[in-house]
Amino acid sequence: MVHTNIEWWSMFWSLLWGIWLRRNAWVFEGKMVDLAEIQQNTMSIIGEYEKANEATSTVNLGAATVVQKWEKLEAGWYKVNSDVAMSNDGHIGFGGIIRNYEEDIMAATILGGHCGYYCPASKGRQECCYTIAEALTAKHALQIAIEASLTKIVLETNNIKVCRHLKNNIHENTSFGFIIKDILELAKNCIDRCCL
Repeated sequence: MVHTNIEWWSMFWSLLWGIWLRRNAWVFEGKMVDLAEIQQNTMSIIGEYEKANEATSTVNLGAATVVQKWEKLEAGWYKVNSDVAMSNDGHIGFGGIIRNYEEDIMAATILGGHCGYYCPASKGRQECCYTIAEALTAKHALQIAIEASLTKIVLETNNIKVCRHLKNNIHENTSFGFIIKDILELAKNCIDRCCL
């Protein structure tokens, strides 16, 4: 059975995320989260998302403009969004979602706290790690889209440094710069070029 109802999918992905957070709470903090709490949080997340979708600004990296609402893509194009979560002890999780021009979810990816990336506890170091993690998750989500044979891609990120470096083709000799270079290389697999 294929569900085409967007509310069903919103609930499905929100519940999945809640289960992932419950797992992380158990693994990293030894805390057991009640299933009823996950269900309640799911409904809150959906409500918050609907409110945010009405007014939140987003940056479209392809057009380099700020828009008030999610803009529909042209037919045949796909939008790749990615984000990072960091636990208090420095473990990092990646997530990405790929939607088609009708806003249907085509693929999603999550790498939890044991994905091999860890940030030490110092605050300044965490800020640096977080930016690197944002670049890594953008790379991972783009790679998933390309492996799914999608070639007309708009990559979006909420990290201004990642955005600026991709738009201006800046990739210095640092860990962050090498990841940006990898993303730009991946973009060559797209038709013409991924809109970054």
